[in-house]
Parts: sequence; structure tokens; C-alpha cells
Amino acid sequence: MWVYFLLGTIIIVMGLLVHKGKAYFLISGCNTYSKEKKKNVNIEAIAKYIGFYSYLNGFIAYIGGILTALDVKNLMLPIIGFFVISTVVLIVKLQKYDGNMFDEEGKLKQDGKKQLLVAGIITGLSLIFVAFVMFFSTRPTTVVQFEDSFEIKGMYGEEVQYEDIVIVELLEHLPAITMRTNGSAVGPKLRGHFNTREYGAVKLFLDKSKPPYIYIETSKRRFVMNLQDKSKTSDFYEFLKSKIE
Repeated sequence: MWVYFLLGTIIIVMGLLVHKGKAYFLISGCNTYSKEKKKNVNIEAIAKYIGFYSYLNGFIAYIGGILTALDVKNLMLPIIGFFVISTVVLIVKLQKYDGNMFDEEGKLKQDGKKQLLVAGIITGLSLIFVAFVMFFSTRPTTVVQFEDSFEIKGMYGEEVQYEDIVIVELLEHLPAITMRTNGSAVGPKLRGHFNTREYGAVKLFLDKSKPPYIYIETSKRRFVMNLQDKSKTSDFYEFLKSKIE
């Protein structure tokens, strides 16, 4: 929840700095133009568009925070989708205010083609990155068992030594999550670093729609996890208990 509010505030403040504060040096590309090229740029119009873009996306982030507080699910994907689409629209719209992009006949100059290509590549890479994160964030938690340790695979995964385990408990109810500090929450799939009311800072590797959950406390950190189904989670819990008894 607070991540959405923080992100929304940062985006809105950046928009205000550019739109109202005339911090034009923050506009990528325009700040590297020569004095001659800057004469062909309607910087005020560009700043206005960037301001509106920032206010809109900041507002959407706030809405995401409010809905998350109301326990509405599956918000990340539509919010990211809106951000990507609005960014593409912004890039396209801003081109007409850059006189360095087109010649007197309204055709793209060679430099303009390069700028559009760079923008297209950046947008494409952003979409690929988002798809990559979404794909791996929604994969079921898997573990690989070794003689002296087990490894949680995937994003935020790590290896845990059996000798470091202090407590193992099987939980029917998920601890109350107070904040996501560095992790992903795609629907019921939670991965990464979160704060909880009962245990403080933990790493989560779980699908909260599929209890039970295994609480693991080691000498280094705390984990809460589950596997693809209830039987696999219970079997892994019994396996861990046998390792520390």
C-alpha cells in the first residue's frame, strides 16, 4: 500500500518540478541539445504534457494504494499496463513539439528517426522487463534439497543451511503484512521482502490462496513459504522438522 503512495508522490513531485518549477534540465534529450537545437523545441508545451502525464500516473498510483488498503486483488498488472501505455502515448505526443525531428516538408529527419528508434527500443525493453518480472513472480515456489541445505529457486531465492534453522512451524493463517519493502505481489503470489505484524521483517515465497504456510526462522533471517499444493507444503514441513530434531 505505502509503496503505491510513495511512488505516486515521487511522480507528482517530478511533474510539478518540470511543469511548474521549469526544471527543464530533468527532461531527457532536451537537456543535451545545443543552443541552436533548443530554439526549435517548444519546451513549455513539452513540460506541460510531462506535468499532466505525471499527475495522471501519480493519481493512478494513489488509487492503487487505496484499493490495496481495501484488499482489492490483482492490481499490479493493470497499473503497470496503464503506465506503459501512457508512456508510449507521451513519447509519441512530444515529437510534434520538437522541431529538430522534422524537416520543412514535415518528414522525419535522420536524427528524428534515431530518436524514435531509441524511444522504441527503450519502450520495448521496458515491456520485456515487465513481462519477465510478471512471469517469474507468478511461478509456484520450488525448492531443491541438498544434504546440508535447501535452496528456494527463482526471484529473491536463496540457500538455507539446515544447521542455521532455529524454528519451523506450520501456519494455517498468513501473518498480517504491514508493508512490502522489496518484493513483488502479483495477485496472491508474494515474493521477496515484507514486514509483518507478528514476525517483523520476513522473506515471503508463497501463494496466499493456498494455505498452510511454513514459518522458518534461522540465525540470519525469517521466511514464510508454501509450495504448489497443501500436501507438498506439509511434506516439506515434516522434512524440515526431521532435519532440525
